[in-house]
Amino acid sequence: MLTVAALIVFFGGVIALQVPVLIKKQMYRDLTVFSLLMLLGMVYSFSLALDLPTFNPIRYLESIFAPATGFVDNMLSDMERL
Repeated sequence: MLTVAALIVFFGGVIALQVPVLIKKQMYRDLTVFSLLMLLGMVYSFSLALDLPTFNPIRYLESIFAPATGFVDNMLSDMERL
């Protein structure tokens, strides 16, 4: 639980430093992007700290590139026979 408390302090400090500056300068697009990225970072950090399952994009990338990998493997094995 100490890790969660440290994360709360860290994210709270970053938000306390950045958000007032962005609002004062009326940088609302930057504030939106900052908020979205901060939210993603917080969700990922807390899920790691609490040992919750996290999103792993490698499985999806493997399924996308599997046909290309098979094609390259076949091509290389054909070249070895020569």
